[in-house]
Amino acid sequence: MSLNRQIPGKPVVPSNRRLPNHVPIGRKAGRMPAPQGNRSVPCRVLIGLTAVNLMVGSPVLAQQRTPDFVNIRKTNLAGIDRNNVEAWVAEQMQQLFAAKDDKAVQTQGLAFLNTVTTHVKDTSATEGFRTGMAGIVADGFIKSYKAAPVDRRPLAAVYLLLTLQQIVEAAQPAQAPQNLVDAFTLALADPTAGARTMGATGLSTLREKFTQPQWTALLPVIQRAAPDEPNEVALDRMYRLLMV
Repeated sequence: MSLNRQIPGKPVVPSNRRLPNHVPIGRKAGRMPAPQGNRSVPCRVLIGLTAVNLMVGSPVLAQQRTPDFVNIRKTNLAGIDRNNVEAWVAEQMQQLFAAKDDKAVQTQGLAFLNTVTTHVKDTSATEGFRTGMAGIVADGFIKSYKAAPVDRRPLAAVYLLLTLQQIVEAAQPAQAPQNLVDAFTLALADPTAGARTMGATGLSTLREKFTQPQWTALLPVIQRAAPDEPNEVALDRMYRLLMV
C-alpha cells in the first residue's frame, strides 16, 4: 500500500518523515543514493544559505562594487554615480573601523587611499568630481568616526584622514568647506598621535581658505589642545597652524 495514497476528499499532504532504513518516502527502496561527489546542491539549500547570508549581513553579498572611477572622474559626480560612490565610501570606512588587526587595516586602508588619490589627482578629473569626493569622504568620516567601536584600530582613522588630506591638496577649494574643517577638527581629540597629527596637518592645508567665523571658532579648540599634546610631531603641526 502506498504511503502517498490519496484518501478520497482529502488532499495529499507530503510527509517529511523518513523510514527506519533512511529511504525517503516516495523513493523506491532499491535505489541507492548518488555518490556524494556527483550530487548537486539542492535548490532549497542554496535558497536557505542565501537567506541566512542576507539575515546576518554577509560581507560577500553586501559588498559594494568599486565604482567606475575612470569614467566617473570625468563627470561632476551627480545622480546615480554620486549615490554609488557614497555607498562605497561608507562601506569602506565601516570595514576599516570594524577591523580587529592592524594588518587588515593597513591592507584595506592603503587600497582605499590609493584608489581615491589615483582618481582625484588624475588630469582628467573634473573640479566637480574632486570637490564632490572631498565632501563625500569628509561626511563619511564624521559619521563613521562617531559610530566607530571604542576598540577600533588606531590606523583606521589615520588612513582616512590621509586620504582626505590628499583630496584637499588635489581639489584646492577656494574656501574651506565646513565639513572638511569639522572632520579634521574631530581628529584633534583622537587618542592616537597619528590621527591628531593628520587632523592638524589637514587644518593647516585649509588655513588660508578659512573664513573669519571658521577661524574664530577653531582657534580656542587648538589653543586648548596644544598645551596638553604629548606628541612632538602633533604639537609641531598644531603650532604651525597657529603661526600661519
